[in-house]
Amino acid sequence: MSRWTGDTEDREDGSGVRVGAKGGVGDGDDSAGRTAGRGAGWRVRLVVLALAALVLLVVLYLLAVQTGWGQRVDGAALSGRVFSRPRLRRITYGVLRTISVSALALLGAAVVTIALVRGRVSRALVAVTVIAGANVTTQVLKHAVLPRPDLVAGPLGTRPTFPSGHTTVAMSLAVALVVVVGHRHRLLAGLVGAGYAAAVGGATLTAGWHRPSDVIGAYLVVVVWAAPATALLAGPDGRPGDGRPGRDGVDDGVPLLAAVGVALLGVAFAAAAAYAVVRRSHELAAVDFRAPYFAGLAAIAGSALLTMAAFLHALGREFPQARLRSPR
Repeated sequence: MSRWTGDTEDREDGSGVRVGAKGGVGDGDDSAGRTAGRGAGWRVRLVVLALAALVLLVVLYLLAVQTGWGQRVDGAALSGRVFSRPRLRRITYGVLRTISVSALALLGAAVVTIALVRGRVSRALVAVTVIAGANVTTQVLKHAVLPRPDLVAGPLGTRPTFPSGHTTVAMSLAVALVVVVGHRHRLLAGLVGAGYAAAVGGATLTAGWHRPSDVIGAYLVVVVWAAPATALLAGPDGRPGDGRPGRDGVDDGVPLLAAVGVALLGVAFAAAAAYAVVRRSHELAAVDFRAPYFAGLAAIAGSALLTMAAFLHALGREFPQARLRSPR
């Protein structure tokens, strides 16, 4: 006996089992197997990303903070900053005023609310874990774990500034937003979040609060928390879905985001290398001391874009599968 359901034909065999016209009884098991395989893929990518970020964080600290030439390059970006123009000062402090304990609580609550409204309880848990864990870690590292030796005289002296607390707040909120939104809006959330984190990081440099390495270190701290938290805690909860994430330009946009980030980092590296060569040759009259500052801004923006692109790539199209719709 056959019965038409609207878009597929269901048949009942002699045992009363309904079999769709487009598949057999075992199709559900095959689909579940494919979904489980894809799930393992994004979890593995996130774990690898977390380990890579941890290694980069350690290397960055050792090179930028524990060596004389690293402190010198960082200090050049800080010394060459342009901050005398009233309009720039207003913009800088306007960006920095968006970061506070109350703002962190308010924006963090908004991100968690998005997840709960969408029925994604596990993603809300990831958001809370990332925001709380990354910001507490930054404060502990900066004030209790990572000292700054007095190797080169600079504007901030030996005051511990690695990693940047303001930047950690901005990037942790950005990554948490990426986790809780749907696939179709993930690239837009990543672009907005990376732009905000880059703006906050650049503002801390312009205001003379932090060096470029402090900002980049904050990005890495967030990834060290976000990647494993997402891999371990996120799951297929919430409202039923069809299990088929759409493209909607997300997959095409991530490589472009990464390419722009790499290009900005390349510009920053080239400018820093040129400055080091000219300085070593004692041709200081030919040096524009603002160049290291602009190179630092390029490094901050490039690192924000590349960090977000890496996280988006690790998530992939299949993160995380929603429950399949029940057959009608």
